[in-house]
Amino acid sequence: MVDSKSQKLRQTALPYPYRENGLSLELRGYQIDDEQSVEFDEESESTTVDLAVDESDPWERATLRGTVNFPEEVVESVYPPDERSSPPGKLYVAVRCPDAIYRDRVDVDSAGTGDDIDVGVHEVEIPLRSDYLRGEVQLQPFLVRSSEGESDETFATTPNVRLASGEPWTVVVDEEEGSGNSLIDGEEAEFSEHDHLPGEKRLYHLDFRNAESPKLWINSDHSRIVDILHANGSVGAEARMRDVVLDQIQQGVWTQLVVRAISDVDEEGEPRHDWEQAVLNIFARDLTDQDDVTEASLRLREELDDPEGVAVLMERLDGSIQDYVDPRDQLIDLVEEGLQI
Repeated sequence: MVDSKSQKLRQTALPYPYRENGLSLELRGYQIDDEQSVEFDEESESTTVDLAVDESDPWERATLRGTVNFPEEVVESVYPPDERSSPPGKLYVAVRCPDAIYRDRVDVDSAGTGDDIDVGVHEVEIPLRSDYLRGEVQLQPFLVRSSEGESDETFATTPNVRLASGEPWTVVVDEEEGSGNSLIDGEEAEFSEHDHLPGEKRLYHLDFRNAESPKLWINSDHSRIVDILHANGSVGAEARMRDVVLDQIQQGVWTQLVVRAISDVDEEGEPRHDWEQAVLNIFARDLTDQDDVTEASLRLREELDDPEGVAVLMERLDGSIQDYVDPRDQLIDLVEEGLQI
């Protein structure tokens, strides 16, 4: 349950009410691959789940099960009076893994009708794949508007605007730094000291010399930025700045990864490498009107080969990556943190 005294109404940089810690994510247990489910102690107050990969017995997929609580107090705080009986909203859990530059979201079954959401406790299952992740994964619940509202100077009316959030859970995937797999590998280096890396002014470089396993290099010549990227936690100025820097890097990295993956799609709709398939699984359907990833990949390859179609494709890709990375909310968090300093 959510303690109303611990909830924080945020309206500093935002022009509308936002209920921070208004939602509550409660995980009850998990299942690894086909093994028996593990249930958590109901009396425990821990918000950390240890799924660290054992090299002698690695897991591929895990499913965490739990609930998201959407209380009446949040409805009264973030919706205008005429919407409170049937609030237009959607719940989801954001999945973030900074070490693997990975983000996803899991929609919560809200049991509402149409664009409306019911107040109360809602079930959620969160799937994880170890080959996409490493280090720690943050799971955080959010509430967003599901439809446009009437013009109002007090409350948010734009679809997909975040209205509330909850405290995050942490899932430990790897105990040791640098262990495990990820979509792409990453490493820090002084660009000024290596001939195969670009000039020292660059912040990062995506290296495709080994096309089967691309590598992201972070320029440690910029020591202050690297220090920010090593910041721990989810609150505080440095943590907010870390998220913004990661978002900036992700926008460019994802663009390169998606274009590379599309360019490698063959006549059967299959790319050459596993990482390319993972990238297409994330973006291909969103970039087309196709429900099947293979058909969507073929359509994207046709657009990329068309001189007139590539410009339109790149515009859609930029929007899709922005939706996926969601840099706006990280910037808002950073601005608000700055206003409190």
